[in-house]
Amino acid sequence: MERQEFNERIQKEYDEFKAYMLTLPKEEIFNAGFEIDLKSYLASYLQSEDSPIKQSTIDNLASIDGNVLDYLLDIYLNSDTYYTYDDLCEEILEIFDGEFYDDGDEIE
Repeated sequence: MERQEFNERIQKEYDEFKAYMLTLPKEEIFNAGFEIDLKSYLASYLQSEDSPIKQSTIDNLASIDGNVLDYLLDIYLNSDTYYTYDDLCEEILEIFDGEFYDDGDEIE
């Protein structure tokens, strides 16, 4: 998948997420603060021309069925090894950059 097409996919996912969040009551939006913050950061990171994202990483991320941002949020929530968003982004690059990426892997 071309970088521009990938960026458009991520932006669309983020815009849909944001539109949904804005329909929720204030209390639910407040409770979703972490999800909002992480998805905002991930969308920005993945779309940044300054991010060290290789084409193979984009291709592997693009092969995810469904919402990429939801998938990456699940990785973060199901891991106890990430301490910062930068750590998560580096881990994402490692997971999805390899020739050995298997889209059939389950999130642990």
